[in-house]
Amino acid sequence: MKRTLIVISACALLTASLSGCSWFRRGDNVDNFEPIEYSTDIPATTPIISPQPFPQPFQQPVMAPVQSNLANIDRINIQRNPSSPEQLIVEVSGTVPNGCSQVGAVDYRVEGSTFVYKLPLVSNNNGGLCTQALVPFSKRMGLNASGQPLPPGSYNVDVNGNIQPFNI
Repeated sequence: MKRTLIVISACALLTASLSGCSWFRRGDNVDNFEPIEYSTDIPATTPIISPQPFPQPFQQPVMAPVQSNLANIDRINIQRNPSSPEQLIVEVSGTVPNGCSQVGAVDYRVEGSTFVYKLPLVSNNNGGLCTQALVPFSKRMGLNASGQPLPPGSYNVDVNGNIQPFNI
């Protein structure tokens, strides 16, 4: 109750103090002010600029969406299988762009100390409609196709351009 009374009193005081405020002071006669005149004459030394045509509105070029031929990779995990000889397993998880795509045959090669995997996309759309939602996938692949144990050192696994280093 006291708070409401304080708020009402403060509003009344503020209203009373602001009611005396105005642009003109008390006693000023508005008719005594002289209007400001603007000159519309163009000096002879000012160059006349010819009007330019309005620029055309910006139009974004129409481009076809870029379609990648490779699966999107989210995670690469390298696991050791304690068998004899020890095997290394590459576990890859990622997404394909729609319900009609899947990971095709894996392309594998070795470039120095880097094991390169390419996971291409293949479409299984037979003229039907595809869901346009990302579809997760997971794939496990052997790391060393030769079957020989890898010598100790630093290596990389490259899956569709995503690189995961590891040491033996």
